[in-house]
Amino acid sequence: KYVNSSSPHVNSPRTTKQIMIDVCIALLPACIAGCVLLGLAEARLGWLSLMVLALASLSAVASEFIFLLCCKKKFTEILKQFDFSSLVTGLLVGMNMYATSKWYAVILASVFAVIIVKMLFGGTGKNIVNPAIAGRIFAFIAFGAAFGGVMSFDKKVFGIQAGFVQTGATPLQTLFDPEKTSTLSKS
Repeated sequence: KYVNSSSPHVNSPRTTKQIMIDVCIALLPACIAGCVLLGLAEARLGWLSLMVLALASLSAVASEFIFLLCCKKKFTEILKQFDFSSLVTGLLVGMNMYATSKWYAVILASVFAVIIVKMLFGGTGKNIVNPAIAGRIFAFIAFGAAFGGVMSFDKKVFGIQAGFVQTGATPLQTLFDPEKTSTLSKS
């Protein structure tokens, strides 16, 4: 007998809500470390990164609620079925953005990730790509310079002269900045 069913195929007593809460707890140390380390390098960046995380998370959760309200679900039903997956998406979007990203780029990246990539494909577990990375790509393509850029600074961190420190998705971004490329080639 052949049975055709959607995933997951293994039953477990743990619910999606419990798993997503565990994921949120697992992401918190990395979020805190990122804010603290950027704050040690430059205090303004620590606060900005915390603001980016908060904006991304709040807009992701709000966009899921608004989408479900537009689908004529009752607010109490939405609260009862809330599984924290949009919060995970918001945290991941915030962790993938620069601390210097514009506020509207952060919000729209989260809204795109939740509504377009996640909810329009059927919700949790039915999306064809990772919503957070799709949100980051959307922000990079749609906003370019407002998305952020390479953050670099020459500071002492933990009493150690760091030299040229660069943060970003990849070090390849320095290839587009001739001044930084010449700095890197000298060291």
